Order: sequence, then structure tokens, then C-alpha cells
Amino acid sequence: MGICRLKDGILIDSIECSACQRAQKPILFIRLTPSLSDCLSPAWAYLSTMRPNPLVRSGHVHVVSCSFCTPVERVDKIVASLFRVASLRRDVVIKWTHIGGGPLLSMLESRAQHAFSSLNNISYSFTGTLPRTRVGEIYARERTDIFINLSESEGVPVSIMEAMSYGIPAIAPDIGGVVSLVDDQTGVLLSAEAGVEEAAQALIKVIDPALCGDGKNESIRLRKDCREFNSNINYPLFMQELHAIASGA
Repeated sequence: MGICRLKDGILIDSIECSACQRAQKPILFIRLTPSLSDCLSPAWAYLSTMRPNPLVRSGHVHVVSCSFCTPVERVDKIVASLFRVASLRRDVVIKWTHIGGGPLLSMLESRAQHAFSSLNNISYSFTGTLPRTRVGEIYARERTDIFINLSESEGVPVSIMEAMSYGIPAIAPDIGGVVSLVDDQTGVLLSAEAGVEEAAQALIKVIDPALCGDGKNESIRLRKDCREFNSNINYPLFMQELHAIASGA
């Protein structure tokens, strides 16, 4: 089970595994009224005290994607977008990790090998399907800077929520419930039918502090806002606030 705060409410879902597989439908959505939002605001304000890390360090960036390797997930577009970025920005060393198996895994591995063979500033790995705990280890211990999703069909993507719970900005298209998660406070929301060039420019916008206006402070802000999806914090705070509401406090 997972819990996160969306723009207009609180989503409680029944997901037990990582987002390598299709998300189940949420079992409960609580829409926040102004009074309920005001009551909960002290708990959410606590998140702003967390200390985020700067985004890109010493010209290196780690990009992660997490999905089934099927046509609808458009992982091939991620390959093409990363190739475009690595070609344009030879000063940035990119590491890309894709989490998830599926029928197109071998084809995508071959496509990545062919696309990146001429570049010396990008490396990649396909992990196959992983348990949720291992996915969390990648986000926490291998220092992930950006999460990218270019799927053509989504509900409310648990893969994005998982990444955001570790303070990772997300790049994703405006489809399904993605708009409830991704905006200019938590990453870059692409158009519904985003192509390779749009995705590449979004990656550059997040990678390059010079394009983010406020430099390092902008990356810190993105990470701080993304941490609102951390269930380790939200579970206890949410239960405390519900108890306070029920008690009339």
C-alpha cells in the first residue's frame, strides 16, 4: 500500500510491488476541501525542513526509467532522447538505468547499444524486473538525478510516485493522472504526444543549472517539492492528522 498527496487530494493505493508492472486502481482518493487542507497543512509543512541534495554534480547525471518493455511505454523514445542530449551536451556524462523487463527488452538493449556506440559520454544498463526494495536502493544509494517516463498511456503512475518519494524530479507527458504529480514544481510536464526533441530539451532543462534560472537553488527546490511523495513521512503524519480530525483537535 502507498500514500501520497496530490494537488487536490490524498491518494491511497494498493500497490505492493514496484512500478515495473501495471499499477492497480487506487482504492481510496480523499479530495481536499479548503478546511481539510488547512488542517493538514502543518504536517505537510514539515517536509520543507528536509535537506535535499544538489541535482547534477561535476558534470555527471544519472537518469532512471522504470516500466515494462512494451510498445505503449515507448522506451525506444527514451533511448532516442538520451542520444540527442548526449550528442548536444558532450560536457555532461550521462548514466541511464532502465528498470523493468518485458518482451521488448532484448530489442531495446540492442537499440541502445547501436545508438550509444558512437558516444563516449553515456553509459546504460537494463536491470530487468526488480523487487520494490531493490528499486528503492537504486534511488537511494546510486544517486538518481532524473526520472523519465515517455509512455503513451498511464493512470496515476506509481513509478513516478516512487521516484518522487526519494526527491527525484520527473519528466513525463501530460496523460492520464500524470498532471496530478508532475508540474514545474516537481519536474517537467511534457505535452501529451511529446516527441524526442521535446523530451531531450526537458532533460537539458533539468540537467543544466544555467537553464533553470536559479542554478543550484532550483535543483534543491525540485528535490524538496518531490519529497512530498515520501510514504515513510506521509504515513505517520497522515495518520496523526486524521486522528486529530476525528478527535476534534
